[in-house]
Amino acid sequence: MRADRVLVAISLGLALVAAVLTLGPLHGARDPAAFPYVFLPAVAALLPLASDRVAAYILAAILMLLFTALEVLTIGVYFLPAAGAMSAAALVRTT
Repeated sequence: MRADRVLVAISLGLALVAAVLTLGPLHGARDPAAFPYVFLPAVAALLPLASDRVAAYILAAILMLLFTALEVLTIGVYFLPAAGAMSAAALVRTT
């Protein structure tokens, strides 16, 4: 298995763990829109698995970093390791 695919799988796992951990407090607030919103980084992590193009890796890394930057004061810090792993996968894929 290639190193970039391993990093994408690690990023997907970290994004799912972060989504499940943050879904509990958000579910306690009774916000029905929280479920799909929290899983957006995990959906972004699926992009490189669906397409083997370099653009998919770069787009997924940008989307995850953007989500982390926009939500840095609330739940974004939980997704930072997943965004870092996806950025590393994009760097490995482009070199």
